[in-house]
Amino acid sequence: MNTDNMLIAYSDNARDLVDCFEKKLNNSFEATPCSQIEHYMGMHVRYDQQKGILTLDARRHVYGFINYMGMDPNSDVGVSTPLDAHKKNSKADSPPEIDVKLRDQVWQARGKLIHLAIWARPDLVHSVSVLRRYVHNPSEKLWSAYSRIAKYLVETRDFKIVFGTPDIELMNLNPYGYSDSDWG
Repeated sequence: MNTDNMLIAYSDNARDLVDCFEKKLNNSFEATPCSQIEHYMGMHVRYDQQKGILTLDARRHVYGFINYMGMDPNSDVGVSTPLDAHKKNSKADSPPEIDVKLRDQVWQARGKLIHLAIWARPDLVHSVSVLRRYVHNPSEKLWSAYSRIAKYLVETRDFKIVFGTPDIELMNLNPYGYSDSDWG
C-alpha cells in the first residue's frame, strides 16, 4: 500500500477472503474493483500462472535514475557494487557553505533511489541508508557516490524481483509475512 494505491496479491483459494475485505473497504472508501494488473507504482508486473511466478520489473525507474544522473542506460560504464568500499563519506567532507543547487540535486537523486530500494531493488537499501547521512550539506564526493550507484544500475539494469516457486504444494499454502517493526 502506498498513499492511495493498494495492491492485494492472493491465490485463488483466498478469493472469498479478498472479496470480503474489498466489501469492507468499499464501505469506507471509493475504490476501483480488483482486476489483474500489469503496472503498479510505475513497475511492470507479470504473473506466469503456469510457473507460479510473479515478477516486479522497475526498469522504468532504473532508467529514469540513470538518465537523471546524466548517463546512458545502455553504456558500458557499469560497476559491480553500488558503493566503493575504499571511499568513506563523512561529515568532514561537507563544505563550509551549503551549495543549494547541489543539495537539491542530491535530494532528488535520493528520493528516486528510496522509491527504487523500497519497491523493487533491495540491493540498494544499504547504499541509500549510508548516503542519507550527508544529504543536508552534500559534497561533490557525495554526488560522486550517487553517480557510482547510477553506474551500478547501468550494470544491473535488468534485475527484477521474482516471487514464486515451482513447487505446487507450497503455492497452495496460505500467505504469511514477517516484520521487524515493533512500533505502533
